Amino acid sequence: MGRVLKAQAALGGAILVVTILAVAGASGAGTCEASGAGPVGGAPAQLIPLYQAASSKYDLGPQGPAVLAAINAVETNFGQNLSTSSAGAIGWMQFEPGTWATYGVTPTGAPAPDGPQGWNDPADAIFSAANYLHASGAPADWQGAIFIYNHAEWYVTQVLSLAQTYYTTGLGKSGAASPASFATVCATVATAGYVNPLAHIQHLQPERIDMGVDYSGQGAIVAIGAGQITTVSNAGWPNGTFIEEKLTSGPYAGKDWYYAEDITPAVQVGQTVNTGEPLGQMFQGGSGIETGWSVGDSGTTLAASLGQIPSSGDPGAWSTAAGASASRLLQSLGAPPGVMQPGGPHGTMPAGYP
Repeated sequence: MGRVLKAQAALGGAILVVTILAVAGASGAGTCEASGAGPVGGAPAQLIPLYQAASSKYDLGPQGPAVLAAINAVETNFGQNLSTSSAGAIGWMQFEPGTWATYGVTPTGAPAPDGPQGWNDPADAIFSAANYLHASGAPADWQGAIFIYNHAEWYVTQVLSLAQTYYTTGLGKSGAASPASFATVCATVATAGYVNPLAHIQHLQPERIDMGVDYSGQGAIVAIGAGQITTVSNAGWPNGTFIEEKLTSGPYAGKDWYYAEDITPAVQVGQTVNTGEPLGQMFQGGSGIETGWSVGDSGTTLAASLGQIPSSGDPGAWSTAAGASASRLLQSLGAPPGVMQPGGPHGTMPAGYP
């Protein structure tokens, strides 16, 4: 068909062998079987197992993880831009709604939810993209499959070029990621039901880790995961906002997450929210926001509940273990980590938190 044949040849001719992670779909539960590194060279480490697993499940060959990473990079900058495109494409891998209805799947192969909780879920979106690429002719015809994914010659060229970069800077290259452990890979797949709640914040800047993690910027704040809003309060918080959500999905279901300070809320107590659904607006001119773990008690952070904050003075004057845990989760979802203050983190975390 004459589409970027040189790029196809270069990708197919690379001598690197990428180890694949497989996720089996028995009884609706994924099981981790093998692990390895790549693609790297710019792709977020926490997403690599998902590209590998999806490629393995849909038989996309050794180049599959790199192509999935490249599509994710071109379409949404690894989930950093989840806005609907001018053509109506949605979610982490930018599916048109009709295409999602046909090819949207979970990692187990079951139909994915037809809504933000599906297309904004990185695991569902990446596995769905692999399913769609395979149905479109990959890996036998990568050019044709990528063109079907987005009908533009420039797009095919850009994806294949970027995929080549990921592929050739992968396993075995100097400075590349080392093979991941079984536990690390399984944990990465297990936390894939969450999204970066700050993905839509413009001029996002990480600040200190205290009871949670502080950030500056402006824009829409979205739900880190599916859940129910349990608190919208102004008790004791700057500029009158403490939004609390009890998570109802993923490995942290039953735990509570808060979004506080310079936020104009767009939700009400009792409201059910989907992963990635807008919760409010971080407004311009404020001092910033704080986000992290809470305890479902009308404005109480987990750090305060566990006694990790000082008995007097500014409770944000030092970094807590709960804040450090929140920073780790946010970083795994693509947000910049917070800044650890000297001497931190203070306290220890109970089991079940990152």
